[in-house]
Amino acid sequence: MLSSVGATKKQKRNSVFFEGALIGLISIPIGILSGLSGIGITFWSINSMLQDALRISEKLVVVVTPLSILSACVVSIATIFISTYLPARRASRISAIDAIRQTEDIKLTNKAVKTSKLVRKLFGIEAEIGLKNLKRNNRRYVVTVFSLVVSIVLFLVVSFFSTNLEKSLSLSQKGINFDIQVFFGNEIDDKDQKLKNAILSLDGVTDSSVNRELMTTSWIEEEFIAAELQSRLKEDQELLNEGKYPYYIKVHSLDEESLKAYAQETGANYEELNHPEKLSAIVIDTASYVDLRQDKYTETKAIQARIGQTLDLSTKKRMKSILAV
Repeated sequence: MLSSVGATKKQKRNSVFFEGALIGLISIPIGILSGLSGIGITFWSINSMLQDALRISEKLVVVVTPLSILSACVVSIATIFISTYLPARRASRISAIDAIRQTEDIKLTNKAVKTSKLVRKLFGIEAEIGLKNLKRNNRRYVVTVFSLVVSIVLFLVVSFFSTNLEKSLSLSQKGINFDIQVFFGNEIDDKDQKLKNAILSLDGVTDSSVNRELMTTSWIEEEFIAAELQSRLKEDQELLNEGKYPYYIKVHSLDEESLKAYAQETGANYEELNHPEKLSAIVIDTASYVDLRQDKYTETKAIQARIGQTLDLSTKKRMKSILAV
């Protein structure tokens, strides 16, 4: 259009640069404000989850520095300049008749847009028209596909990283819902009682519970042990004793209030757990540990037990602990 009215090369080139500058003046401030607002909203949304996962009171905050704003502006200006330089140089050279005919934009031959008959036979005429359109706009097609690939890869990478981070935090912090834990021997003497009272009187301690632990062992049949242990048994059958594998089991005895709360949380029947003649227990059959071979947290079934199954326990050692929250 500019060529048809007699514009010079410099005028045509400057016209394209002016368009890029105008886009930059509008988009860069909006982009910076949107980015800061977006990351602020993101931090506000995930702060509570991070605090719960890491058991911390600190929060993620947005810190804006002049260097970060300047860097964003420089990168944006450089991107816009590169995006406008080639069109500006091309616009300065094109003649009016070539601009109207679009000889630089459309360079087609019969061979370039030729499609296979198999495409039309399998997918119909719609597919053939779509394929011809892609061949006519090959450059735009490649750019579009590349943009989609980059977007999908970034989305999958971020999703995978976020999921793994959330799972790692969950495995590493799972079951830790207290701030202080103090272990005692079998009997709590006067010094231990004073320590207990001192902990409970600390500022910020809102709740506590006494947890009695009993270290026991049990011989579990091979069919009920964890899958990881079964793979180890294939390498070393000497670990078995009469077809059974030794398990070290820790039994926790809770006070009545804590037991009621835990039974309600897990969906267990409190009356059966506290039956005076036939006591039962809740088996935590899921265990998480650090896999030294793969250097990562792993979660697995510790035992393939059934509801109502009986386990024979052998007493080893008693211990008491107090948990303060």
